[in-house]
Amino acid sequence: MRKLNLLLVFMLLTVMQVLAQRTITGTVTSMDDGAGIPGVSIIIKGTTQGTTTDIEGKYRLSVPKDATALIYSYVGMKKQELVISESNIMNVNLESEAIDVEGVVVVGYGVMRKSDVTGSVGRVNVADLKKVTTIDAAQALQGRVAGVNVISNSGNPGSGVKIRVRGIGTINNSDPLFVVDGFPMGDMSHIAPNDIESMEVLKDASATAIYGSRGANGVILVKTRSGLKGKKFEVQANVQMGISQVNKKLKLADATEFANAREEIGATDDIINYVLAQQEAGNYLKGTDWQKEIYRQGSNNRYNVSILGSTEAYSYDHGFTYSTENGTVKGTYLDKLMFHSNNNITLTKNVKFGMNFNYVHYEKPGDRTDYYSGTIPGALRSDPISAAWDDYTDFYGEIYYSQAATNPALSIYLAGNEKYLGNRAMANVYLQIDDILTNGLSFRSQLGTQLDFDDQKTYSPQYFITPTQKNDESSLYQKRPYGFNWVNTNYFSYNKLVSKLNINATLGMELQASQWSDIWATGYDVPENADLQYLGAHKDAVKFSLGGGASENRLSSTFLRGNFSWDNKYVITGTIRADGSSKFTPENRWGYFPSVAASWNLNNEEFMAGLTDILPSLKLRLGWGIVGNQGSAGNFDYVSSVNGGYIYALNGLPVEGAVQLQLANEELTWEGAEQINIGVDFGAFNNQLTGTVDYFVRNTNDMILQRPIPMYAGKKKPAVNAGTMQNKGIELALNYAEVKGDFRYDIGFNVTFIKNEVTSLAGGDPIRGGAAGRMGNSTKTEVGREIAYFYGYETAGLFTSQEQLDAYSIDGVPIQPNAGLGDVVFKDLNGDGAITELDMTYLGSASPKMTGGFNLNLGYKGFDMVLFINGSFGNEIVNSMYQTLYSSKMFETNISQDMAVNHWTPENPTSDVPRLDAADLNKNTENFSDLYVEDGSYLKLKNLQFGYSLPSKINKKMHIKNLRVFASFDNLLTITKYSGLDPELFGLYGNPFYYGVDMVNYPQPRMYSVGLNVTL
Repeated sequence: MRKLNLLLVFMLLTVMQVLAQRTITGTVTSMDDGAGIPGVSIIIKGTTQGTTTDIEGKYRLSVPKDATALIYSYVGMKKQELVISESNIMNVNLESEAIDVEGVVVVGYGVMRKSDVTGSVGRVNVADLKKVTTIDAAQALQGRVAGVNVISNSGNPGSGVKIRVRGIGTINNSDPLFVVDGFPMGDMSHIAPNDIESMEVLKDASATAIYGSRGANGVILVKTRSGLKGKKFEVQANVQMGISQVNKKLKLADATEFANAREEIGATDDIINYVLAQQEAGNYLKGTDWQKEIYRQGSNNRYNVSILGSTEAYSYDHGFTYSTENGTVKGTYLDKLMFHSNNNITLTKNVKFGMNFNYVHYEKPGDRTDYYSGTIPGALRSDPISAAWDDYTDFYGEIYYSQAATNPALSIYLAGNEKYLGNRAMANVYLQIDDILTNGLSFRSQLGTQLDFDDQKTYSPQYFITPTQKNDESSLYQKRPYGFNWVNTNYFSYNKLVSKLNINATLGMELQASQWSDIWATGYDVPENADLQYLGAHKDAVKFSLGGGASENRLSSTFLRGNFSWDNKYVITGTIRADGSSKFTPENRWGYFPSVAASWNLNNEEFMAGLTDILPSLKLRLGWGIVGNQGSAGNFDYVSSVNGGYIYALNGLPVEGAVQLQLANEELTWEGAEQINIGVDFGAFNNQLTGTVDYFVRNTNDMILQRPIPMYAGKKKPAVNAGTMQNKGIELALNYAEVKGDFRYDIGFNVTFIKNEVTSLAGGDPIRGGAAGRMGNSTKTEVGREIAYFYGYETAGLFTSQEQLDAYSIDGVPIQPNAGLGDVVFKDLNGDGAITELDMTYLGSASPKMTGGFNLNLGYKGFDMVLFINGSFGNEIVNSMYQTLYSSKMFETNISQDMAVNHWTPENPTSDVPRLDAADLNKNTENFSDLYVEDGSYLKLKNLQFGYSLPSKINKKMHIKNLRVFASFDNLLTITKYSGLDPELFGLYGNPFYYGVDMVNYPQPRMYSVGLNVTL
């Protein structure tokens, strides 16, 4: 009975306590733009009780009836104290305390106060993204974040970019993970720069460990726009039109120079003799300028319209972007249409529902950019005597002296018969419930899907030019790839301020699957009429071929993160994620990826009080973690691959059989990267100057290699966890912003130093790569050096005298017995008296010693200017075209003008260009040497833009909110010593063993654009 009485008394007191409280709700917004501010601290005055706002700036707080005021505080905003009103709704507008202070950062599966972030996170200024002319949002990231190297590998429309976060971390796939609105994916090509609301780059393991097996190469978080807070309705329209031009052309021999060179090597014929005779008669023939034949003035147009706004219960952003770009090489283009619809609905005070949809459709021609059959390499190889068009046959002309090459003009025509239609549809649906059981506890469930369905069509018409330049039978090849991915994420978030302790915790699970399949067919003798180009119209049923394939992988994950901040001074973050992948056997399926990090906000310490005006923010960070790289393993590397379709004779009868192609490795497991990061974030002079310095060491362990096996095994090499690699470096980013009356400016600078080293190949042989044409392998990967360094012969000029030639010997035996005057001197580094592979040595690498970017934004009243520069320094490039343009024996190709008129002869003994020699027994260009390797450093003025916004008075008269006109110039200037077309390149299709090998990339054009931004 006594216990019952005590229970009743306790319940009565509890009821009285509840009755003595009331619940205050509201939204905290920014005075600058009306947007909700997440992470705002709200404290009941005179107590330690409080809460923080959610991602939309909303809060809910139970307060005693005798409470008098609430205190709102947030980093970068002026603290505000408000008397509690009779109303239960208290909305607050906070004013910025300093210029450009970013108070909240998007992290994996949530947001976090910037002061509480312990990892290395780079934030992109979205305003800068919207001022670039490219339609590729990933390319717009270039030079914006320290440690993030974005390389536009080609100027071909729609070619994309290669992104490396803190360098190349593996010999396998080093692409970062993109997470767009919570959906993990391999790229963000379906997002227009105008549609991005925020973009963060997670760089170190403590920041990326929440993504476990996919975070080793960095994570790029993208959030698309979801409406305007506090604005009912708005229409934004952007129009941009421009032209593009070739930035650089190479100087090649003309017809007369070519003929003279052919005469010198003794390779004349009637055509060559005719050109020489015309020269003697005073009629100088220049012949065909193939670069002029393939290049043109390009154009680009982009149209973007968005409708966005919000009500109390609904925010939205709908829009489309249409872009059309004609490249500077004839026949290249990209037509792209993108649509997005983002919707967020508040069902109740605590329940939110959202649905996002994106769709992109694009069309482009076939990709004829490879080294062997590409249009540009073909134009550089083709002799200038041949004609692009033959008026007699009324067809494309014969290539006389480059029999292996296709007429570049014909190549453009053939590319026009190749079309690639791409489609991608993405949808995300989420449900979020806030304040479950207690204030600060939220649950979010999200389901995302991605559907890719493409159509690739290539028609090869029948034609005849010569017996070696023909296509005897027309053919039609058609391929339809299909991909479907889905991700389901469910997680709890707890965000609570208890006394001086701020808790930000996340616990969740994720399921995802990826499926891919394709079907292809080739039909022969298909009509050339475009309306009849379908597979059913083929006339040769015997040669008809059909094929296809499929693949699938699945991933199951759980993750936990806790972020604890005490008194806004001391912060610790711990993360653990477990991933189970179908790419490995059940015994090795699960990988565990932990991280721990801490930070210290020194600016909140009492001993720093006297430095507040000079150094208002100062934070030290230290983090460690392990993350994985799922992309390094194939879907079925742990099983033996078997191919069917083989016919065997058993007992004289044909029997269908199969062959094992690759050996299995059932012990294959995760490739992981262990990373240590030490960082400093600071703000000075009222936070007008902000900066970040990071030092990191990343060790990639259990790197997946193809282990060598004996040749007699007759199988492909098995994949094994065998190698290790290390990247270590320093990142520095500085930004200074100030407003002086009507004048404002913002200066940003970032620089990165990275050293890459292969630390183990598990005793395996060095890996050779980078082969192109007849020059052989150009790169070597071995322990103790950076990945894919250039490996070949060192040279010491030319043999210019008989005395020098005779002296280059040991005990009277010539070191280069086949050399003559004007030939290249190859160094005998090992001193054995012969030039062999043992004399090959380190010739540099494509790994830059430093990369960086510089941004300048100026504004005066309605005028604004944007300047963006990026550069790479201390790297080398292999110019693969050297073997063609400086070929001593002119192997059925044209040569450079320099080679044609400045090569070594007895009459030109001071030349540094090798002689012309039809035999070339010395292998002047066949031996890969430092003659191929050039300084690849460059500095580019990537973007220069001038804009003007109409005064508000005029806008009001026109019934618009804002109107801005601008002129933009891209790739305006390149400073480099590199003699090739463009020093900004990665290599063949992102292959790390071709890093820095220029196989004649499509150069980035110089672009001139004008545009208009209107807000209604």
